[in-house]
Amino acid sequence: MLPVVPRNLGKGDALNAGVGLVRERIVDGHVGVPDTLLLADGDLAASAVELRRLLDAMANKSIEMAIADLPPQMGAAGFGLAKGLATAGIKHLSGIVVRGPLSGQRAIRWVALPAIVPFAPNFGVEVAMTLAAVAAGMDVKEIEVSRSHTPPPGAT
Repeated sequence: MLPVVPRNLGKGDALNAGVGLVRERIVDGHVGVPDTLLLADGDLAASAVELRRLLDAMANKSIEMAIADLPPQMGAAGFGLAKGLATAGIKHLSGIVVRGPLSGQRAIRWVALPAIVPFAPNFGVEVAMTLAAVAAGMDVKEIEVSRSHTPPPGAT
């Protein structure tokens, strides 16, 4: 059963609830400890199959986080400014350049998860996740992934 929350708590808290549920299932013996946690936005439609590239990249045991480097998306109005600020902030704080700093499509080694959880509440979770991973010394790689999505109503 999915966790029930009284209201929309934001993406970071939704991810925290999901990780908590997986941990409960492991402790209860319903599932084994996963090798990798795959995070994906809910609007990927058929292109979700492309996330296999992230999992394939994780076969390289040195990679601890794979981030989907996505092509520009139609209907992502205003996204360029936020992406530019996120890229600049990550570079300033960590010294690395990330092409997809706001990508919600990520694969993370389960054993590396304690270094980046709890996830930052609300928005900005991806930037905080990347910064925490780099600060923990993780090998973070971007992987090119095709994607199509359903823009939110009213986006042009």
